[in-house]
Amino acid sequence: MRLYYLAALCLPLSLCGCVTYHDPRPVAEQKSDLHTVTVNLAGTYDIVDSRRNQRHFTGAVIRKTYGSDGLDITLTSPSGSALLSGKKCRGWASRNYSAMMCDSPAYGVNFYNLSVPTDLTRTVKDRGIITTFEPMTVPDDDYLLEYSDQGGRSYYYVLARKTSP
Repeated sequence: MRLYYLAALCLPLSLCGCVTYHDPRPVAEQKSDLHTVTVNLAGTYDIVDSRRNQRHFTGAVIRKTYGSDGLDITLTSPSGSALLSGKKCRGWASRNYSAMMCDSPAYGVNFYNLSVPTDLTRTVKDRGIITTFEPMTVPDDDYLLEYSDQGGRSYYYVLARKTSP
């Protein structure tokens, strides 16, 4: 009998990780925001601050994904590059805010999120019990890129848009 109670408790908990996000906005608004965000965020950036940057990325090139309104993010370093592919994306846009989140952008990566931080999200803190890095503040007019690996570890980059030469 105890086994049934245990199974009844564990089954719903195990399914919680399978729940997907349902966007309550109308489909036309979702498509419009995704297109607007794609146009607003595409460009070339310098990485001016980061947390958990073991691969020593120094820049990012962000381009519209071929055939969709997602963004491909190429993180560059002196020793190579890594691509986060913009598929299965959602975008949010307003007059002062742009954000895009894409699921499964690369092997071993759960998601990426690229946004103009709000006042509430401007300071990035380690969410672990034992903190592994000092808080990082994103300056005004810069962008925050976060991606999470399949192990649940998040990586943070502050991106400053390069101006045209």
